[in-house]
Amino acid sequence: MSDSPRSRRIGMAQRLPRPDRIRTRPAPPETRWYRRFDWNRAATIVGVVLGIATLAFTGVATYYQAKVSADQLSQSKEDAADKAKSQAERIALWVEYNSLGEPVVRVMNRSPDPVTSVVIIMGVRNNDAAEFRVFYLPIPSLRPCSILPVELSNVRYRQLNGEKVYTFPAAGGPYEVRADAVDFVDSHGQVWFRTSEELQPKASDPLLKFGRIVKQESRRITDRPAVLGFQREPSPSSAGQC
Repeated sequence: MSDSPRSRRIGMAQRLPRPDRIRTRPAPPETRWYRRFDWNRAATIVGVVLGIATLAFTGVATYYQAKVSADQLSQSKEDAADKAKSQAERIALWVEYNSLGEPVVRVMNRSPDPVTSVVIIMGVRNNDAAEFRVFYLPIPSLRPCSILPVELSNVRYRQLNGEKVYTFPAAGGPYEVRADAVDFVDSHGQVWFRTSEELQPKASDPLLKFGRIVKQESRRITDRPAVLGFQREPSPSSAGQC
């Protein structure tokens, strides 16, 4: 082997001890922002915000859906009440005078269906009386599209729980008549109380409560009310198109 200076340097280098590990040069700090950003934390925050927004939206939607449902239910109830009331609104009563100047109570059913368990409540007085006397006229039914006339010359009456029958003689007149109200049951079985000013539903059949109504009236006024009945069956007239 040559004993040149280069050979001696190589030999010395081979004989020197090698280091146990090689130190790596540290990587330079990252300068790009998207590599330094914590994307996992951002995804967690976005998920929480979206969850809260979803809950809020669901709550608002549920509230408005419940409000719309309540409005629809209320409207349905109003429509059902109007439909149930449609026949009762076509029942009316009033007083008019015939060609002889005598008062006549007329009860009209302007619906295509009959009403039943009818009780007509009216007041009568003559020139000598200061107050009206209450009379009740029960009739089984009122035909559809008809007007029933109640003339004093065609009715008789008896005192409550009495047997004697009375009439309204022409000599006792002239008479003044007041049409107070009418109770009836419509074609759906609902009981109604009708006056010239209002229409109200009731909870029970007029004829079932008829006796109690009369007793209450007789306690309220001095001149006891009486029950009317027809001397002969009246002939209803047509109520026109209904």
